[in-house]
Amino acid sequence: MSKGADEQSSRRAPGSHVDPGVCVCASAATTVAIVTDRGRKTDPRSPVQPGPSNVPYLLLAFVVAISTWTFWQYRIQHSNPSPITQQTETPRTMTGLFSADDYPPEALDRGEQGTVGVRVGVDTSGRVSTCAVLESSGSQTLDRATCKIIEARARFRPARDADGQAVQSSVTQKIVWRIAE
Repeated sequence: MSKGADEQSSRRAPGSHVDPGVCVCASAATTVAIVTDRGRKTDPRSPVQPGPSNVPYLLLAFVVAISTWTFWQYRIQHSNPSPITQQTETPRTMTGLFSADDYPPEALDRGEQGTVGVRVGVDTSGRVSTCAVLESSGSQTLDRATCKIIEARARFRPARDADGQAVQSSVTQKIVWRIAE
């Protein structure tokens, strides 16, 4: 078989019944079929060889991305926050300071209910220094009772600056007054 015929046998001729994934090569001694598609073996003498798999590189990129993300999350969590971002440590809500017995009798008699928004100033010892009503419930009785109870019962761990020194701060909270049915 001539050299030109051997090169042409790897191409698919129009109307040929040979599968495009199979290359039939003939030599004087033997005839060999080599499968070239779908990750199967190829003839090592062929100038066209499949490239290496990209899976290891993709896996490595994924591992590096996760490692980098984890490193930055750890770094952010353990960084020293600036004094501006430091807040007073408060209970999740100050509603635990209130009980049903705290409902002012005058407000109960009049059926007054509502939500009181307050800003509580906290001094360097963690005690309440001020209590200001930001959002009235519509009832002066409930507004006054809210600040009176917070000033008497609330205690906090004071906020700290970057040097660890206690600083004054404030906490904003909403207290809901509802008459039980």
